[in-house]
Amino acid sequence: MGSCACVITTLPSIPWTATRSRYAQHGEDRARESAFPPQGDVATLGDCQARCARTAACTGVQHHNNSCLVFTLPITGGIPMPGATCLRHDPASFLDQGRRGAEETLCLIEGDSRPVTMESKMTMYECKTACARTSFCHGIEFFEDEASWCHLVMASVTASEEKKGHRCLVKERPETASLFCFTVMLPWTDEPKLLSMQLEERWGIFACDQAMVYSNPAGEIGGIPIGLVDTDLHCEMGGEPGLMPTVLNTPVFEKVWEKVIQDAHFRAHDWVVKADPDTVFFPERIRYIVLTVPQDRLIGDGMFLKNCMLGMHGPIEVISRKAVEIYATGNWQCERPGQEDVFMESCLTRLGVYEHMQENVLAEGECLRGDFNANPTWYFCNSSHAAFHPLKTNEQYRDCLRNAEAAKFKLQ
Repeated sequence: MGSCACVITTLPSIPWTATRSRYAQHGEDRARESAFPPQGDVATLGDCQARCARTAACTGVQHHNNSCLVFTLPITGGIPMPGATCLRHDPASFLDQGRRGAEETLCLIEGDSRPVTMESKMTMYECKTACARTSFCHGIEFFEDEASWCHLVMASVTASEEKKGHRCLVKERPETASLFCFTVMLPWTDEPKLLSMQLEERWGIFACDQAMVYSNPAGEIGGIPIGLVDTDLHCEMGGEPGLMPTVLNTPVFEKVWEKVIQDAHFRAHDWVVKADPDTVFFPERIRYIVLTVPQDRLIGDGMFLKNCMLGMHGPIEVISRKAVEIYATGNWQCERPGQEDVFMESCLTRLGVYEHMQENVLAEGECLRGDFNANPTWYFCNSSHAAFHPLKTNEQYRDCLRNAEAAKFKLQ
């Protein structure tokens, strides 16, 4: 559809009472928005389509004046709008289980699970969309007689058998994870210079699927707008007696996370990564790592990666989209310790988010206590870690990055 804006429709609610209790307790795991907010950094229609391709539940895009809308509800048509382009996209990829591609088949399902029956008169496209928006939907059965029926398959499809009028399609899992990455820049430090280099070379957060820099005041860096965090970014020093003083930055990062949630860019991606400007960070390594974590734990409760035996340390925080959504609605229940990373870990844990220990996320000089030192030679940057910290000058950052690239990355 050219020169028009998209028209979308809603989907019927999934009747969770008809499912096994372990699904009913989670509710429907789907995007809360019908479309993600406009992305001003998307210059071309091709970039907009690429963003859609990285979003499993994408049903189409609207591109207008260098802005992109990624939809996750069915697109039913378009209305005229000069300069706008609306394109419909099949949500996720589904494989027909018939032996000859179009053979009429019924899904055979693992265990005692039964498909969830949606309302009648749904199209195949709407049925696929309902499945794509539900993390633990494995596929669909679509049946047409006098009406059309959509069944969501909530367990692994082990085989199929012939049955007239039925189609069994299995949802393919993405081969990679989509990352939304952000950082907070202190404008009175060397961080603008450090981030400008990263942007020019497309390193760090700028190698993610989407990136944002937040600061105060707002402005731009390398032509990219900076998101305004409406608070004073200066922090006091403090901490527990007998330990090294630390930055008491929880109030600042509460405001930062408010802005991240308000902007809602993260909703278009699988994982959210918060990285400090002086963290040498390889997004492709994170993509490999998150595909190895227990995928079933991402359902319902979400997940964050604990990057040090002593806790989740702030130079890089890797948090699933679902976990951020849970934090967005429940963080009012959490206590506010002074350090941001302590606050975030304790808050997510209190809200029931699953904590997964992943030692190869971060090599740093601060994961130590007494005789314990997790990374005594971190500064060589030659280990199988996804991030290294701190590298505060351009020269240090470049040297670390080159050493890490020369070392072979392997999953631990």
